Order: sequence, then C-alpha cells, then structure tokens
Amino acid sequence: MAISELTMVTSKSIPDWFEWLAWAFDDCSNPQRRMICVSVWVLRTERNKASSGIVARNRRERVIASRATIYENVDSAFAAEAHACLEAVKMGLEMKEHKIFIEGDSISVIRKCTSKSRDKSEICSIIHDIKTIQREFKSIKFQHVHRTASNLADIIATESLKDRNGFYLEGA
Repeated sequence: MAISELTMVTSKSIPDWFEWLAWAFDDCSNPQRRMICVSVWVLRTERNKASSGIVARNRRERVIASRATIYENVDSAFAAEAHACLEAVKMGLEMKEHKIFIEGDSISVIRKCTSKSRDKSEICSIIHDIKTIQREFKSIKFQHVHRTASNLADIIATESLKDRNGFYLEGA
C-alpha cells in the first residue's frame, strides 16, 4: 500500500477517537484498515513498556548487585512499581540471603506488601507472589523511601528502557 492511500485516513477531522475509528472501519479499504490496526498495536505496545532498576547493597551500603528488567504490557506505573518490588524479593532469594531489607518509592506498594489482609487491587496477583516468596526469608522488611533515595535504581531502569536491554550484575 502506498503512503498516498493513507491521506484519506488522516484527512478526516473527527475529534472523538471512537467515532473516528468507527468511520475508518466503515469507509476505508481493507489495506487501510490493516494499516490502522498495525499502527494502533505498535503504539499500544510501545506505550506499555516499563522497566525496573534494583540495587542490592550490603550493611556498609556498598553495591553488591544490580538488575534491570524490562516488562511488556504493563498497564500502569502502579503495576510497574509492584513488578519492581517483586524483582527485588526474587533477587534476594536468588542471592540466598536470609534477611533482606527492601526500600521502595511507592508507598502504596510497600503498604500492600506489609499488610496482613488480602489485596484486591489491580496488582493483587503481584502482591500475592511477593507475599508467597517472602515466606522463604528469616526476616524481610519493607520501607518507603523518597524517590531521591532510589536515584541509582531509577537511573538503571531509565537507561535499560532506552537501550531496551535488561541485565543482572553481581559485585557491581
């Protein structure tokens, strides 16, 4: 399909998204409809990516490990924060630590992880996974910290999303 065939699709000025979409599917040709579907799919996929940056430190505050994970189809920043917390718990388990202390900048996620009640929010399955894994530790504590305290983790997450590449480093 030539680009010139898409001018009809972009020339129609309908401010409401659903009205425009209904018009496009009624009046456009099959190749134009396919192009619209592919475009919407690409936009949705690109917009729903998130990443987490995890930094593990020892008692002397020295970085002993770091991880960046990229997630596809994350519906909200709230869900991305929950995924980051789950990754931190998994990382503690993989490092065979018995006592861990997790700091996060999402007070809602931290509260849900420490709550005794069953979570019913959009992230309930992630919170359930965190609570299941946390039984493996002798001691696990969650604490809310201001976003500036998690600066290194934010840099790791941002850079990994730009590069579209996750990583795990031990001793770095």
